[in-house]
Amino acid sequence: MPETIYCASGTCFRRVKENYSFCDKCAEELKGGMNAGNDPVNSPNHYTAGGVEVIDFIEAKDFNYRLGNAIKYISRAGKKDPKTYVQDLQKAIWYIEREIKKHDR
Repeated sequence: MPETIYCASGTCFRRVKENYSFCDKCAEELKGGMNAGNDPVNSPNHYTAGGVEVIDFIEAKDFNYRLGNAIKYISRAGKKDPKTYVQDLQKAIWYIEREIKKHDR
């Protein structure tokens, strides 16, 4: 089985074809082709906190829908709105419990 190779940026988990290469998105950012500020449609600040987009991590680890959503809610808990911190964690628990029920039959 071939080794999985990730973007050389060190902050993204997108797969690439060659060692020491950048994914298309990171390459564009390096060239200055992307706006460095908040992009509320493609990369809102609460999606990129910590330098890694959650969807890139979820896809790199090949998580299913339920686990991916749990990870999403945990990693973004309270970042969009600090008042929703507990609610975000409760949503994550809901998805984890569904995953457990699926495998506990």
